[in-house]
Amino acid sequence: MEISRLNIRPQAEYLSVVKSNIAPYIKVLKECLGARREEVLIVCDEGRPGRRIALMLSIGYFLAAKKLGLTPKLVIQKPKEAGQAADSNVIDAFERLNSGNIAIFNSSQHAGKLPISRGIRKFAKTNYLKFISAKNLGLLTNQQYHVYVKSIDLDYKKLADKAARLKETLDYGKEVHITTKKGTDLHMNIRGMTAVSNDGNYRELGMGGNMPAGEVYIAPRMSKNLNGRIVVDASVAVRATSRKIDKPVILEITDGKIVEISGSKEAKELENTLMLAEERSRSRKSVWRIGELGIGINPGATVVGATVIDEKALGTAHVGIGSNDWFGGFIHSNIHLDQVFYNPRVNVDGRLVQF
Repeated sequence: MEISRLNIRPQAEYLSVVKSNIAPYIKVLKECLGARREEVLIVCDEGRPGRRIALMLSIGYFLAAKKLGLTPKLVIQKPKEAGQAADSNVIDAFERLNSGNIAIFNSSQHAGKLPISRGIRKFAKTNYLKFISAKNLGLLTNQQYHVYVKSIDLDYKKLADKAARLKETLDYGKEVHITTKKGTDLHMNIRGMTAVSNDGNYRELGMGGNMPAGEVYIAPRMSKNLNGRIVVDASVAVRATSRKIDKPVILEITDGKIVEISGSKEAKELENTLMLAEERSRSRKSVWRIGELGIGINPGATVVGATVIDEKALGTAHVGIGSNDWFGGFIHSNIHLDQVFYNPRVNVDGRLVQF
């Protein structure tokens, strides 16, 4: 699809902004995806008035791919709610995409289910594609476009070096003790667990992940050695959304399980989210368990209330509530909700970690 044929008005409010700076998209295609001569399938939804970030980013990748001499295809669908299927033109585009190529998926909320597989991650692995994705971009307004672009305009060599050092520390560590001046004080056993480095290196076929990149995360080993308090003061993830918070949400943790949530309206909303998830879960206890510790290392990311950016911001850490079986843990759950907090002080086996 040529950009001039997009049937969305008014185009002028954002199209010129995207066209004015294509360099960050070129950097992602070349440095993160190792693009050379591939076909590039770019899928997004059209968003809503004033909230066209998913579309704006997709146009940016389309123009950058054209500039690099690649073969891009832009497919646009209607915004999706949880559980809805992707539009037929999206499904058809994926079915026609051959192995060895690139897929980019940006969505305002949810990407939409692909009947051809369990989702883009599984599809990419099975069909030897490289991919990047970002969802819940509808939380951002058009005016926050540059906030997102700044989070992908990085020195990826420096990011990879920082991620490698942090991953090595966690891989060989036995216990993490994380504190903040706001009151976080959490002990977590990580003996024998392997950290995941999200440094933006998606150059191998079958690989991919979130964009922006910039976090290192790990699953705890044993629930009985996971105790303390988490004071969430940056952003909270709840049912179907996330947001910056004004009053901290306090999580009391005993043997890896949340036993108390306190705070203001965000705390109540998180508690209601977990109660609803418990009602719908086959493994009810898993809904309340802490499944992840993540550390943000992206110097270009800023907390804006969208988890895909917030959890990557340098100077933050987060805990994931719920599932972790997909990155080496033992928790199977129907949720995974990241709760982000500022200025963590991280000690591994008694030594302060610099990041």
